[in-house]
Amino acid sequence: MLIYIAMFLWPIVLKSNFGATKMSFYWYLIIFLNFVTSFLGAKGLEKYQILHTKRTNNRMPNQKLWNWFVIISLITSISLFVLGFSDLSGSLNLTLFIAVIAIFNIGYGFLMPAFNTFVNYHIPVENSKERSTILSFAAMFLNVLQIIFLFPSNTPQDTVSASGWMLPAGVVIVAALVMYVLMWRYYRQ
Repeated sequence: MLIYIAMFLWPIVLKSNFGATKMSFYWYLIIFLNFVTSFLGAKGLEKYQILHTKRTNNRMPNQKLWNWFVIISLITSISLFVLGFSDLSGSLNLTLFIAVIAIFNIGYGFLMPAFNTFVNYHIPVENSKERSTILSFAAMFLNVLQIIFLFPSNTPQDTVSASGWMLPAGVVIVAALVMYVLMWRYYRQ
């Protein structure tokens, strides 16, 4: 949810805070970084799963996948929180902005396939006919949350402030930590 908000609004933040418009050097740089870093995140997950399979001759267990999902979610959320805090303090700079967008894309490349893998692991074989319905409902739920959390990102002047992303980032940080504790207790049983 948070990644979609940042991915949709970064061009507006780039323009309103740094004056860089579409088709500028920085816009092309971020677009290129989006592709490369998303690919690196997805390849990182793939390499990690292959390495685990070679070592153990089994697929990656849900608990290990969940741990990495939470870690990457926290890294992306905390980086966005730092970006918002630097915007509030008036020290937002272009290098930090580009670095956070790159971190977000690595997270995006890792989290989306990891989420789908995790959900697919938890769908029992007898319910496999409902797999597409379950995945569609999950996508719809994320879209609803995205719409709700887009509101704090806007300002009255039709610009977007990176500090508006602090609320969704904070919610993701708290949710990731709570879900980590709940899943940890579930796997201990």
